[in-house]
Amino acid sequence: MIRPHRKTDLSVPSNGLLNGLESYYQCDEVSGVIVDAHGSDHSVNAYNIGYGAAGVYNTAIDFEAGSQSHVDFGNAKDFSAYAGVTIGMWINLESQPTGTAGTDPSYRHLYYNGSGSGSQIYLRYQIISGVYYIYWGTYRAAPYAESYTRYAVTLTLGTWYHICGVHNGSNSWDLYIDGSLVSTAVSSGDILTGAGKDVIGARWGGSSFGRWHDGLVDEVAIYSRALSSPDIGNLITLPYSNFTV
Repeated sequence: MIRPHRKTDLSVPSNGLLNGLESYYQCDEVSGVIVDAHGSDHSVNAYNIGYGAAGVYNTAIDFEAGSQSHVDFGNAKDFSAYAGVTIGMWINLESQPTGTAGTDPSYRHLYYNGSGSGSQIYLRYQIISGVYYIYWGTYRAAPYAESYTRYAVTLTLGTWYHICGVHNGSNSWDLYIDGSLVSTAVSSGDILTGAGKDVIGARWGGSSFGRWHDGLVDEVAIYSRALSSPDIGNLITLPYSNFTV
């Protein structure tokens, strides 16, 4: 795993990380609202999360699957209006997904934007027939359509990983772990229109939440462009205070 630099360097050269940045959540709060440090998309509900856990930078927020922890930012973003999409975040698991594929315990939704039965975009960790995967993609129930890439990996409990999904705005889905491209897929008919809710740590099913993450989350970045590999390298080694245009 690549460890980030922990100091702020005011003389850092231009890195472009502010370009296309829609929201950034540092997860340093001690209670209440999870603040969008870059924009105004603050949480409308932070449900049963823990504050003040040791993070990658400063502190992180703690999700407990048994407590149905999640952070709800309200109305979903319309990703179809973006030239591309990047979702990046640090995660640290406290338990593995379990059970039969398709049941709630078999999923750990890290990021979710959508309405359950309508169009949705997701970044998740799950188990299928004893194999753990990270999925990055988009889905619509009716009429059915889905595009995604996935990577088989067993994440070690208690270890920080940077997970990043990139969509090029057309038909390419790329998945990065700790700055390394691990999986890519080309799909047609991608569905990215946002409707429903914008959520960290769970999935919105249209009337209720489920598929809860169990572990820590830190430094969540949402972009309206496809970050390059060098961009992602900068994203995981620089604090938000060192982002530039």
